Amino acid sequence: MRRTPLVSLLVPVIALFLPLPKASAKPLLMAVLGDSISAATLADVPFPPPATSEEGIKRLSEDGVKADVLLENKFRYSWASGRLIRSQYRLLKRHLRRSGERRALLVYNVAVPGAETGDLPKQAKRIAEEMEKGEHDELAYVTILIGSNDSCARRPGGETPIATMRANLLRTFAILASVKQRKRIPILLVGIPRIPDLGEEAIRNSRTLLGLTCEKVRNDILNLCNSMLRWKTPEEYDRNMLVVEDRNRLLRLLAREVSLLYPQLDVFYSNRLYHLGISTGVLAADCFHPNKDAQEIISLQVWSDQPWFKERKPR
Repeated sequence: MRRTPLVSLLVPVIALFLPLPKASAKPLLMAVLGDSISAATLADVPFPPPATSEEGIKRLSEDGVKADVLLENKFRYSWASGRLIRSQYRLLKRHLRRSGERRALLVYNVAVPGAETGDLPKQAKRIAEEMEKGEHDELAYVTILIGSNDSCARRPGGETPIATMRANLLRTFAILASVKQRKRIPILLVGIPRIPDLGEEAIRNSRTLLGLTCEKVRNDILNLCNSMLRWKTPEEYDRNMLVVEDRNRLLRLLAREVSLLYPQLDVFYSNRLYHLGISTGVLAADCFHPNKDAQEIISLQVWSDQPWFKERKPR
């Protein structure tokens, strides 16, 4: 009878007591670049706001609306990073957990209200510098929503020229491509919404802050994108829509180009936001920015578009 060497018997036993390889202690990072939509400006100020009286102001205070979250509400209600809505951050976190990912996920939202494509390289640099610290295992996901302010003629000479936007975006992607990691970086580039639809008569004449009409608040008090909103004829509307569509075409073509130019980047363009309808029911008190309900709608719509984190259907 042949005997099994004692060493052969001990090896599997010893293996049972060896510690399992640990998952990386470093968390993953999700990054958010963009303008006031991603910063969730005024998302927590309802339309129409109740603060048209002393009682209304008291209600706003009791609801927790404070001055420091009016211009930025990234932590709670941003479509990209909000914790209190089904944001991209929460959806990605759920997907990773269901996929067996053990590393934590953090989110870094560097979006700035009023930002244009010319501001994006600075935002991208903040992300690259964060990754250079070595505190995150990889850049797991990036969202970019930009172009609304470039479409508004807020400067002499009108909206940002297509060529200028292209140069700004190429600089931005070059900086993101400098992040060193093994996996490609998935980047969701979201198209510009239908800004001229905010100039519809039903919205212009709706009453909001202090009982004033949306048209009065936006055009005469806040001076919000007047060039896009003050159209009176179908021809003027079509001309304004063309400004948006031309810039969305740039974003779509650039997503393909950048993915070829930088193999470490995987850029996908989503046009879902452009096709969402706009009414007073999805607007904040300024009759311009999306409210918290709309922020969640944006998130769910573009999430269904992204190609990387699809839930596997059971067989």
